[in-house]
Amino acid sequence: MGDACHFAICDDETYMSEHIKTRASDFFRRKNREITIQIFSSGEELQKYDGQLDILFLDIQMKEIDGMETARKLPVLFCSI
Repeated sequence: MGDACHFAICDDETYMSEHIKTRASDFFRRKNREITIQIFSSGEELQKYDGQLDILFLDIQMKEIDGMETARKLPVLFCSI
């Protein structure tokens, strides 16, 4: 296996974060790729993270700061809705 792919999931609904985590883990395990997954329950929490991210799954509708506002504050190279 090569370098790990660094994922983040930001969703205020725990069941959805766990669902995405399971699907991503299963997919990359079948591809023989190592991944790390960070889970954040709010945009504020994500904004404080200073680690590496390759892929971000970001919920749009969240309490306090929503996903669109959070995305505006992050250094993003590509965004797809």
